Amino acid sequence: MTAPDLHWMDASEIAARVRDKTLSPVEVTEACFARIEKLDGDLNAFCLPMFDIARAKARKAEEAQRFADLGAEVVPADLDLSGSMEIAKRNWQAIMAAIVFHKLGDHVESLDPALVACARGALDQTSGAFLFDKVQAFPIYQRLVAWFGRHDLLVTPAVACLPVTNGRLLPEDYPDHAWDWMEWAPFSSPFNVFHNPAASVPAGLSKGGLPIGLQIVGPRHGDALVLQASRAYERLAPWAHLRPPD
Repeated sequence: MTAPDLHWMDASEIAARVRDKTLSPVEVTEACFARIEKLDGDLNAFCLPMFDIARAKARKAEEAQRFADLGAEVVPADLDLSGSMEIAKRNWQAIMAAIVFHKLGDHVESLDPALVACARGALDQTSGAFLFDKVQAFPIYQRLVAWFGRHDLLVTPAVACLPVTNGRLLPEDYPDHAWDWMEWAPFSSPFNVFHNPAASVPAGLSKGGLPIGLQIVGPRHGDALVLQASRAYERLAPWAHLRPPD
């Protein structure tokens, strides 16, 4: 099916074709992008096309379908982990401060400047603030435990953007920061704090040939289940033959 064919279908017909797998979410998304790029020079209708985000969502929909093909029941994740990102940042800063200033204090000048900047941020915090983070984290952890009481696994993108250009700490369209790489890696941070097992598996390539990852998260001590799900996904979506363009 060609992109022009898609332009004349209504949403219900496209949805039906996605369900019967004669169309994929990524094919539909790319057809829409092609239409935008063809016509927007005349219409000037789109001020901020968010192609990367849309591609990531389309890829996520395809990944969910693969798990359904394996026999899993796939449902949207009604999981609220708000607040965990800031806790994770401060926790990471405290760990880096202990390593940088207490273990490697004589070598600070030779360390990665971003790592040192991260560690210095902890020096502005009191010990009471770090203890309070533990108190704030507890209800978030309780929600996570309760969620895994109803579900076996959580599936998310590995990161929130395409791979960052060599030599850069942050993607080009992110605000500059001395160290904060967590802004583009928000999906793993909560599980580092709460010690949930997680794995990243290859989920294909972007339109430009850049790798895309899928994160599979399990309950605490559910390492074997995460590894089994990762292996099952890789069998259904093999990746070893994929190579980025030269």
